Amino acid sequence: SFSGGERSISTFCFLIALWGSIYQPFRLLDEIDIYMDNEKRNSCLEHLYENTQYYSSSQHVIFTPQAIDSALWKRLNVPIFCMPTPKRSLE
Repeated sequence: SFSGGERSISTFCFLIALWGSIYQPFRLLDEIDIYMDNEKRNSCLEHLYENTQYYSSSQHVIFTPQAIDSALWKRLNVPIFCMPTPKRSLE
């Protein structure tokens, strides 16, 4: 049985392979990196960035609850949009 990180990487690789065969105007990834350690996550995100450059006619959106490594994204010149922390009340 694969660990959570191994399943995440396998899913990521499968999606990248599919993108080469199927044109989509939008490509969305939701929590694809949730079980990856930082080293594997950064490696996959760099590979994803290279892939987005190759398929530049599509828009790519990535949702993640994890902290963003700002040094990586600044180096890649990728815009990041962070949602504000929701206001919660006990009422």
